[in-house]
Amino acid sequence: MKIKELNVSYTIGRSTLEKLGWGVSSLRIGVIGRNLFTFTKYSGYDPEVAGLSGDPYSFRFDGFSYPNFRTFTGFMEISF
Repeated sequence: MKIKELNVSYTIGRSTLEKLGWGVSSLRIGVIGRNLFTFTKYSGYDPEVAGLSGDPYSFRFDGFSYPNFRTFTGFMEISF
């Protein structure tokens, strides 16, 4: 089992932004995490790395490939 992507965001509405004196209709901020956790009994780096070479006999062999990187991305979306 793998947590491939998780997106958490919060939207600030027009009424709150008007109180702050901002001239926008909404503001959305958040963070996205990719390749966060892998739950497996596989002893290599990452089960997705195994078998990427196209050779059906190299299954469950990492084949000198790097595992998928864990990344975090922040974002801000402004609506006028």
